[in-house]
Amino acid sequence: MKHTLITLAMLAAIGSTTAWAHGDAKQAPSAAKKTISTEEKSFGREGDPKKVTRTINVDMSDRMRYT
Repeated sequence: MKHTLITLAMLAAIGSTTAWAHGDAKQAPSAAKKTISTEEKSFGREGDPKKVTRTINVDMSDRMRYT
């Protein structure tokens, strides 16, 4: 009986934490529906994904090093 209660308590604890993982927040709009901002920032401005001329690949190793 004691093992059954412990097992049920563990299952209830595991099940209740995953049920609230995403909350009630609304999801961000997809990139296709988002309008392109022309506002200039210190790091540049947003580009139009339909006019891409190059792709920069960034790779991170297990040692947290980027190439």
